Amino acid sequence: MLSMLRKMAAALHRQRVRRITIRELMTLEDAALTDIGVERSQIRSFAEALVQGSDNQQARTESSVEVQATPATAHMPLAYDREDRVAA
Repeated sequence: MLSMLRKMAAALHRQRVRRITIRELMTLEDAALTDIGVERSQIRSFAEALVQGSDNQQARTESSVEVQATPATAHMPLAYDREDRVAA
């Protein structure tokens, strides 16, 4: 029962990370997307690959002695992290 709840929570978390990643990538200008090698039409599949890659990395690290959690979008600047935003 607890295992099933953990799996459901993990799936909900992946969906949330995917939605946030897509939303943040959609806010980028085309030039910024080109810099990271993504076209606007590829954003959804790119976000899915990031989430899946994070899951695969997590599975590998969970089997090791030291576990270190990192979010799927850790290497990507989020809108509230971007320096070009002006605080209101």
